Amino acid sequence: MPECYKTLTLADGIEVKFYDQSNRYFGDFHKIRILVIAKIPIDKKALQEDLKLLLDSSTDVLIYETTLVRMAVPSDQLNKVRESLALDFLDNSSRYLSKKSFVERFLRKKLTMDKRKLGYNGSL
Repeated sequence: MPECYKTLTLADGIEVKFYDQSNRYFGDFHKIRILVIAKIPIDKKALQEDLKLLLDSSTDVLIYETTLVRMAVPSDQLNKVRESLALDFLDNSSRYLSKKSFVERFLRKKLTMDKRKLGYNGSL
């Protein structure tokens, strides 16, 4: 994994790390690719039993990952665009990640997606 170039701590102890996975792909143009990993504390007491089954018993954080991408960035714009992507992510996502209901909603979505992959349609 590439080295973390930025770490921030948001409200409620949420730690967000940014990893640069960019590469030059043609001449002076680069594909900026930033892996964002957020560690969100979990209040297991507030979760329903079916959601607790999705978590490891030793887990006290939820790992949320996303990738930010921008194509055709000239070399002289790399740092500016990298910072812009990170700030845009924080502006748009920090309130969402900080919501008390985020962990439950994220786990519900994961449970639904897992059931779809297994072909479960809700009937017995």
